[in-house]
Amino acid sequence: MAVKKTSVKDLATKAAAAKVAAEEKKDEVVKAVKTVAKKAETKVAEKKAPAKKAPAKKAEEVKAEVKAEVKTEAKKAEAKAPAKKAPAKKAVAKKAEEVKAEVKEVVKKVEEKVAEKKAPAKKAASTKVKEAFFIQYQGKDFTSDEIVAKAVEASGKKTIKDLNVYYQPEFGKVYFTADDIKGEFDL
Repeated sequence: MAVKKTSVKDLATKAAAAKVAAEEKKDEVVKAVKTVAKKAETKVAEKKAPAKKAPAKKAEEVKAEVKAEVKTEAKKAEAKAPAKKAPAKKAVAKKAEEVKAEVKEVVKKVEEKVAEKKAPAKKAASTKVKEAFFIQYQGKDFTSDEIVAKAVEASGKKTIKDLNVYYQPEFGKVYFTADDIKGEFDL
């Protein structure tokens, strides 16, 4: 058998070709990840519109979908461009790790957007209603706030943890207990 001699030039051209192939594969993987990220963003946008009618998917479900799509896109990219040499595989593996990190960042951004859209709905539910309670009896007119303020003043304490106020309009009397202190006053 004859042994084929390879020159340094031949090795350099082969290495350059392997490098170019690795760059092409890297570009395919990056494109695949970007398309998956765009799909995830469009899914989030699609979820925003029907959110008023039905509850949107949780961020965890969207994250799982994105991860599954990234894996399938990565497998497709690997199937399209078969690896020529081991060093190219290592470079692609490093790039894949970088792409995974980018995907994680995109997923975090998507989760933040979903959380931002959900937050206003919670705030709207916690609106406070302005209340006014008036007591009118035999030509006299009082508000519940006035009666409570007088009870606090009559107790003589600056801070009260538990206050119970009872008003008997037929007698014009207010009875109260403020932290186990009992008292009464006339209105």
